[in-house]
Amino acid sequence: MTASKNNPPRDDRPPEVVIDGLLSDAISAKKRISDCDQSQVDTLVEEIGWAIYQDHHARDIARTTYEETGFGNVADKYKKLRYGSRCILADLLGKPSVGVRESDRPGVIEIAKPVGVIGAFVPSTNPGPTIMNVVMLAVKGRNAVIISVSPHCIQSAYCTIEYIRDQLDKVGAPRDLVTFVPRPANRDRANELMQRADMVQVTGSSSNVEAGQQSGTPNYCVGQGNLVVIVDETANLKRAGRQIATGTAFDYGTPCVSESVLVAHTDIYSPLLNLLKAENGYHCSVDETTAIEQTLFPDGSLDRSVIARPPSVIADHAAIDIPDTTEFLIVEQTEIGKNYPLSGEKIAPIITVYQANTFQKALKITKEILDYEGTGHSCTVHTRSHERAFAMGHEINVCRIGVNQQGFAVGMSADNGLTDAYSLGAGTWGGNQLDRNLSFEDFLCTTQVTYPLDDSDLDSEN
Repeated sequence: MTASKNNPPRDDRPPEVVIDGLLSDAISAKKRISDCDQSQVDTLVEEIGWAIYQDHHARDIARTTYEETGFGNVADKYKKLRYGSRCILADLLGKPSVGVRESDRPGVIEIAKPVGVIGAFVPSTNPGPTIMNVVMLAVKGRNAVIISVSPHCIQSAYCTIEYIRDQLDKVGAPRDLVTFVPRPANRDRANELMQRADMVQVTGSSSNVEAGQQSGTPNYCVGQGNLVVIVDETANLKRAGRQIATGTAFDYGTPCVSESVLVAHTDIYSPLLNLLKAENGYHCSVDETTAIEQTLFPDGSLDRSVIARPPSVIADHAAIDIPDTTEFLIVEQTEIGKNYPLSGEKIAPIITVYQANTFQKALKITKEILDYEGTGHSCTVHTRSHERAFAMGHEINVCRIGVNQQGFAVGMSADNGLTDAYSLGAGTWGGNQLDRNLSFEDFLCTTQVTYPLDDSDLDSEN
């Protein structure tokens, strides 16, 4: 197969033959780094991060992704690549992933080893950052990765992968540590890879996640967003309004951690709406809200042609007039469930707002929203009360709750203690075995060597 960054490879042979060849190349590449020490592995991870961080690479990937998918915007995609590569690298460097590691259990020595070949599945809403993330984590554990992508993002995914492979070439590392399922992208090839990889990691649609979890292969699949945010009457409203507005508008709702639904206390409801409007949010009337709902969910499910688009495009489709300065839309709701689809995931720069007269009522509304859209993923809360934040942690079954932070921070932030990742598990609540942010630890197998705590014979010469 011959290809360039502008010409993703095509291979029309049967799926089993195609995956056979990719596995063979990946296994050979993995063997070539099997004797690398920790310093050498960390250098490889740095090189992968650098391949994406370089300004012209990040701009090219962002532009290609937007032109191919039509989702989001170039500027925010560029930020995700640059910021994410720095955060992930900072999270990885200096942490042991090779050979003997300290154990917190007496009499136990841990030896970290690779999982093998990772079959990674990438969504069209976030291809570049997802590829960067899983490749850096997998190589940290001396694994190889085969990437399978949605047919809607083949060009941008291949562009990302080739920048990584070229950088591996430059430092004398095997480029086949990272390979790509060639066109045509289809379910048969995806299933073949899921069944034959040593481990599967799926970020993307619920159907792909379900396929990964039913493949019979060990897997780390992720859950559905978007997140619900609570703002109580004690919150720093100016900060909350700014963070919610930024999160709702960012990349037009493509991140799984976009602020999608807001539950605000009655006492601060109107002031908070005014703050959101001051941040270039357009407050829709009842009739405009109905028009937007019918535009996004014409048959009860999301219309791919209008998701992750600018507010102006959504408004045009809904035949409503909004100011040119609008960065996101604000819609009010009182009901929740399948008959009110704006209460759930939208993948759009739209915040749905509910009102609650007590914090307990806000928690109740949040639970109902999560029961409808999918529980387990993430929430945020803006409050000055540690007790309330802690109560939310007890009562809401999600894997992460950000306190006084933008939603993006529960996945990628230099300002909290969570693992930086673009793939976030939702636990058994969301049908995942992963209940945290994806980590390099998930791509390690560990041998535990255990000694008797009182064995005096080990140093004996007999």
